[in-house]
Amino acid sequence: MSLPKEASHEDDTRYGCSQGRNGEDLLPLFRELTQRVCQAASAGEPVHEVEKSIWQQILHIGRKALGQFFTLVGNGDMGEDITLPDGRSCQRLEELHERRYVSIFGEFELQRTVYGSREGQKIEFVPVDNRLQLPESVFSYVAPGLGPVVFVSSKRLRPAPKPLPASWVCDNRWTAWSGSMRTWPAT
Repeated sequence: MSLPKEASHEDDTRYGCSQGRNGEDLLPLFRELTQRVCQAASAGEPVHEVEKSIWQQILHIGRKALGQFFTLVGNGDMGEDITLPDGRSCQRLEELHERRYVSIFGEFELQRTVYGSREGQKIEFVPVDNRLQLPESVFSYVAPGLGPVVFVSSKRLRPAPKPLPASWVCDNRWTAWSGSMRTWPAT
C-alpha cells in the first residue's frame, strides 16, 4: 500500500540545515578527538588504548549526530487530517506516540505524530516511520550487518568464548564494535 507523501525535502530550511546549523554542535567533538590523538601520540600511549579511546569518541559523535538527525526530522506532523491512497480520511491523534529505536549508537525514544480514526483504535499512518523507513522491530537494520560484535569493558578485557553468544545485547556498560579482536565483558 502506498502511503501519503510528506512535504518536499528539497527545502533544507525545513530541517534547519541551511542556516549554519548543520553540525556546528558536532565540531567540538571532532576537535576533542583530534586533541586526544595528539595527546596520545606525545605521551607514547599504547595503540590499543588509543584505539579504544578513538572508538568511544566515534560512538559518542555518532550518537550526537543521529540525535541531531531525529531532532531535525521532527515528529512528522502533517496537519490535522490526511487522506490515505485508498481515499480514507484520518485525523491526527492528540497525543504524540513514543517509539523506542535501538541504533548502533544507542537507544533513542522517538516522539511521533500518528494518524487514525481516534485514540485507542488502529493507527493508520505514522509519517516519521514512513519517512525514515524504520524497521518493524525496535532494532536498527544496520546492527546485524556489522558482523561479529565485540564488547569492551572500561575496566579490563578477557578473551571471549568462541563462538560469541547470539544473546549478547549492548547496554550502557559496554561499547560494541565489529572486528577481529574479541573480548568478554569483565565481571
